[in-house]
Amino acid sequence: SFADGLKRESELFMKLASGPQSRAQQHIFFAQRQISKVPGIDGQLALPIERVGIIGCGTMGGGIVMCFVERGFPVVVLEMEQRFLDKGLGVVRSNWQRQVKKGKLSPAKFEAYMARITPTTRYSDLSEVDIVIEAVFEQLAVKQKVFAALDDVCKPSCILASNTSFIPIAKIAQATRRPQQVIGCHFFAPANKMQLLENVRFEGGADERTCATVQAMAKRIGKKGVLVRSCPGFVGNRMYAVQGMAADELILEGATVQEIDDVMYRDVGSAMGIFAVSDLSGLDIGYKSRKDNGVLRSARDYTVGDVLVEKYGRVGLKSGRGYYDYPKLPQSRKGVASPMVNELIERLSQQRGIVRRAIAKQEIVERIYYPFINEGFKVLEEGVAIRPSDIDVVFV
Repeated sequence: SFADGLKRESELFMKLASGPQSRAQQHIFFAQRQISKVPGIDGQLALPIERVGIIGCGTMGGGIVMCFVERGFPVVVLEMEQRFLDKGLGVVRSNWQRQVKKGKLSPAKFEAYMARITPTTRYSDLSEVDIVIEAVFEQLAVKQKVFAALDDVCKPSCILASNTSFIPIAKIAQATRRPQQVIGCHFFAPANKMQLLENVRFEGGADERTCATVQAMAKRIGKKGVLVRSCPGFVGNRMYAVQGMAADELILEGATVQEIDDVMYRDVGSAMGIFAVSDLSGLDIGYKSRKDNGVLRSARDYTVGDVLVEKYGRVGLKSGRGYYDYPKLPQSRKGVASPMVNELIERLSQQRGIVRRAIAKQEIVERIYYPFINEGFKVLEEGVAIRPSDIDVVFV
C-alpha cells in the first residue's frame, strides 16, 4: 500500500542519512569550507585580480585560460612562437565550439569568451596584468628564464605564479627580485574541469598578501584552493607518486594496468584509476622531473611510464597513447587496453628477473593505499598540509 511505501521510504532514508556515505559527505562539506581559514593569513589583505596573464598555451595552459575566461577575466596568453599560440588557442576554441554544438554554450557567449583573450608573443604585453601564471615545460632552467623576463616587464604589484608540479618554488623565485610575490598555483588536468588548486608557499617568499590573494582568486574561478607548503610534488603529486611506484611494481609482478585501475575505481571508489590519471595528466611530466633530477641512472630506475615516454613517445591522452590507447580522439577520451603496453610490461618483467604471478584484489588495495595513507601522515607531520581535512579536499 501507499502507507507501506512511505514507511519503507522513511526507513531507507534514515539508513542512508546515518550511513558512512552520508557522514563522508558531511565531512567533505565542512572540509571544503575550512580551507579558506588559514592560520596566520588575513583574507582581507587579498589584492584585487582583474586581468590575468598565462604563459604557455599547451594542454595545461589552455585549460587555465578557459578557467579564467569562463569566469569573466580578460586574459593575455603568451607563447614564444606564433604556431604554438595558434595551435593552443585552436584547441581552446574547439573545446568551446563543441559545447555550442551540444547546446551547452550559446554562440553569443562563445564570442564573448574569445573576445576576452589577447594572444601575444611579446612579454611587454603582460605589463598591466595583476597575476601571471606560468605553465611551460617542467624544467627549472626554462622556468627561471621565464620568471626573470616577467620580473622585468610586470608591474611591481603583480604576483608571479608557477603551475609547476614538482619543482621547488624557492628555486624558481631565485630568478626574481620579488620572491615575496612568487607562489605556486598548481592546477590539475584538465584545468578547466578539475576543482582543485594547490597554492604553494615557501620559506623566504609568498608573503601573507600573496597567499591571501591567490586563495581569494581560487574562489572566484570556482576552485577549491588549498594552501600548502613547498616540497617535491607538494601534497597531491607527492602522495600520487607513492601510489604510482606501488602500481608500477604491481604491473611488473603480474597485475595488469586494467586490473589495478578497476580495483581503484570499482572496488575502492576512486574517481579514476592511477594509470588513467597518469594518462590524463601526461606521463612526460613525471619522466622529465625524474630525468632532470638525475633519478634515471640505470635501466632499473625507469618506471614503465618512463620507458613509454622515452622509447615510444607515449605521453598519455594528449598524444593519443599512454598506458591506454585512445583510438577515438577527439570525439571520445575513453581509453582501451593496449596490447603493446601489456607486451612491454611482460618483457620488462623478464629483463628484470621478476617472476610474474596472479595478484588478488586485496593485495592490490593494500599495496596501493597503505603507503599512500602513510605518506599523508608524513605530509601532516612535516607541516606541508595544514590539517588532515585539507588532504581530503585535495583528493576529493
